[in-house]
Amino acid sequence: MTVDAPRIARFRELGFTHFERLVDDKTLGTLREGYDTLLAGGATDPRSDDRHLGGLTRQFMRPEFSLPCFEHNAAVAAGIDIARRLMGWEDPVRTFSMLIFKPAGHPHETPWHQDASYAGLPVTPAGRPTGMNTLQFWLAIDDADVENGCMHFHPNPGTATLPHYVASGDPGDDGRLLAIEDAERYVDPARVTPVPLRAGGASVHHEGTLHYTPANTSNRPRRAYIFNIADREFVKRAFGRSARQDANRDT
Repeated sequence: MTVDAPRIARFRELGFTHFERLVDDKTLGTLREGYDTLLAGGATDPRSDDRHLGGLTRQFMRPEFSLPCFEHNAAVAAGIDIARRLMGWEDPVRTFSMLIFKPAGHPHETPWHQDASYAGLPVTPAGRPTGMNTLQFWLAIDDADVENGCMHFHPNPGTATLPHYVASGDPGDDGRLLAIEDAERYVDPARVTPVPLRAGGASVHHEGTLHYTPANTSNRPRRAYIFNIADREFVKRAFGRSARQDANRDT
């Protein structure tokens, strides 16, 4: 997991990067087992929320409250180390986590959006400044490719929120699904970068980066484990506390 000057410069230019391998097979096996336990049995703690994003795609919020394997694991430890080196943060901490599940044949895409758009209800107003205050790690629990719904990014990230709208779900609910307005205005298909990953690999992006995942048109599931990392001092300044906080909610 090399985090050298060229990678740092590239990340700041594009707003995303990826690592072919974030966790070893043992950790991956433990996370897979925990993932399937939660999918089958649901939440065991009221602080976890088993729901469908926009009423469409299963989204298990804060799995760490229901299973200890999501509370402390090598993926989060690696993410904290990468965030420290990638961003120069002195004391990175996890702020948020979730599971997003697209089973085989799942017909729903996750439209183009910025994480920062989820900070306000129903959407964060357009033009609100965004920075590199939070990193999101998208860990592939299964091999992820274009057919089963891997992440897609658009380079040259903006420094402000774009206009978004509620694509699906209740506008006043945290589980709404957001999308940018007039996507063709902001997304150049020639510059879109799919990021296929083998299981155990991960992508990383920040809250201003445009991203999207397609429907799962394959006969394979697509399980993703997602967690956000931010500098502890930023969390204190932004939210007035050092406890976990939903700085972003992403797909």
